Amino acid sequence: MGWLFVVVGALIVLFGIFFVFKLRADRRKGIKHKIDYYAFFIMGIIWVGAGISLGIGSNNWGLFIMGLVFMGVGLAHKDEWKKNHRTWKQLDSKERKLKIWILLALGIIFLLGVVFYFLSRTGMI
Repeated sequence: MGWLFVVVGALIVLFGIFFVFKLRADRRKGIKHKIDYYAFFIMGIIWVGAGISLGIGSNNWGLFIMGLVFMGVGLAHKDEWKKNHRTWKQLDSKERKLKIWILLALGIIFLLGVVFYFLSRTGMI
């Protein structure tokens, strides 16, 4: 079971390294990334929902509070939602391909996590 945490941790570290190098390459090209406050708001909504169930279940309200903070930051900059947020139609083909690959990789990691969870629950691992 311990090797599962090592594998998942290694994958997370590899994705982190990939994105750090991608951001550094963009900076060298002069591309500046703007903050997407709409994403902050959506992330806040998700964290509030998860935080309510976590708070009720384990009396740990940290995720709920962080969700409120993200929602507050997103709402405070509501006038910038249209400037920074781009829909799928506004992305060029290179950005679309990158997002598809990222979503596929995250989906595979999620499915592997579910499979390993159930295998560990049945005692096969």
